[in-house]
Amino acid sequence: MKNIIKKIGILFAVLVLLVVFPVAIQAQDAAGRITLSEIDLNTKQPVSGIKLGIYQVALADHSEDEITYTADFAGLSSKPTSLSESVLIDGNNQTSTTQKIEQYIASHRNIQPMQTAITDGNGEITFDHLPDGVYFFRQVGQAQSLTDAGKKATAYSFFISLPATIDGISTRTITDAKPKCIVESVPEQTDINVYKIWKDNNDKAGKRPKYIQVELLDSSTCVDKKILSDVNNWTCRWTGLETKGHDWSIKEVSVPDGYTSTIKSKGYNYFITNTIHPSPPRIVKTGDNNHPALWIGLIAITALGMIWMRKQETK
Repeated sequence: MKNIIKKIGILFAVLVLLVVFPVAIQAQDAAGRITLSEIDLNTKQPVSGIKLGIYQVALADHSEDEITYTADFAGLSSKPTSLSESVLIDGNNQTSTTQKIEQYIASHRNIQPMQTAITDGNGEITFDHLPDGVYFFRQVGQAQSLTDAGKKATAYSFFISLPATIDGISTRTITDAKPKCIVESVPEQTDINVYKIWKDNNDKAGKRPKYIQVELLDSSTCVDKKILSDVNNWTCRWTGLETKGHDWSIKEVSVPDGYTSTIKSKGYNYFITNTIHPSPPRIVKTGDNNHPALWIGLIAITALGMIWMRKQETK
């Protein structure tokens, strides 16, 4: 009886090991943790507000000669090159491999990052619960705070492999990865819209031209011209104009005959109003006492009158 109980106990222990040991291995396999610090390549300062995505490109790279892609990246024709940890952790290493992965993701919109996160005030970002494998990091956006500050951040894409070997020690926790990025100021830009308004009783007089020309001026200097007509509903637009160091305005090239032109603006929206002025009616002048013929007539009548009076006196 004791032997039976002993055998049952041994069997139970074996079953526990069979169940617990794979779970422990799986937990260990998903225990990877990567902390990055995005650094501005020019200022050497950490950058906050960069949104990164992480993609598992391949399974654990236990050999330099062979790599097994994950399902999302199975269509790659050849393996990434130079996957040693010393190269992977260097975020400033932009190679044909990173470009190849970027192009592959861009052409396969169904591929989504397994995690995304935004660098904090210290430029740091952490991805955890990562199984062993080869990971690709790429920028997928930036925080609104960067945009509002007139900044554009461009982060380099890079690889990191787990487990990694650092100083001869294999580890699944990486805390000193410092990929690079470039932060640039984005020039403030605006659009200029022009609208033509006709006040001519719907062209009742038939004097409205088929088109007009409008000049775009920068400090009174013409930099471009556009035509307004029925084809574009008498409107036009200039886009992407930098505001700093520029003084933008518009001008109607020539005012149509019989019209007056006024230009009003609201911000960078300009309204050109052309108002028709009918030709004044012809006025026939009467009662003009200064007309020479009138004086001549009066003199002639007076002379004739005097002659007649003298004849009467002679009689």
